[in-house]
Amino acid sequence: MQIRKPTLAAELIKAVQKVGLPTEALEVELTETAVMESPQRARVVLTQLREAGIGVAMDDFGTGYSSLALLADLPLDAVKIDRSFIAAIDDSQRSRSIVESIINMAHALRLKIIGEGIETNSQLSALTTLGCEEIQGYLIARPMPSDQATEFLSSQGARRAKNRSMRRGQSICRASSGRSQGAPQPTATARVTRSDIRAAQARAKGPPAE
Repeated sequence: MQIRKPTLAAELIKAVQKVGLPTEALEVELTETAVMESPQRARVVLTQLREAGIGVAMDDFGTGYSSLALLADLPLDAVKIDRSFIAAIDDSQRSRSIVESIINMAHALRLKIIGEGIETNSQLSALTTLGCEEIQGYLIARPMPSDQATEFLSSQGARRAKNRSMRRGQSICRASSGRSQGAPQPTATARVTRSDIRAAQARAKGPPAE
């Protein structure tokens, strides 16, 4: 992405409007290195994108040289932890500590945090324990053609809707039971994103051997 191009934001917004895509459905990613090459220009462009409703995420965080002050000043929505730290999270306490620090920093700045390159259940478990909110990687799905991606996303949407319906039913049953026993009504606390991840884990393991 040519972050230093003065007309970048206007051209991107025009392209989104031309295809009829809601700006809220688009998230632009830029690397830490690209920001550091021209931080003032990056701030201007990212502000224009966010004002148009387009999300902004810093990709490969941890591999560049941005300062905490710069990160706090940039108009961001999300930070993506570089996969190099994720790959070593099980074997390196240093990498785990760096990941934990990035997650805590993002939360302090009210930014969404995303783990990149998740390939194993162990990595997923570590990130979940540290408070990472979203992940991407082969554990969820491998690259696929657009038609397969559309089908995949549609099936995920249908499954999430089914899960929400089931949880509502379970919550109602627990609430009815609680009232009959004089207990307070319970609150549903399950997170859809983690349910999606568990389903992805099951798919990654494949069908049981015959």
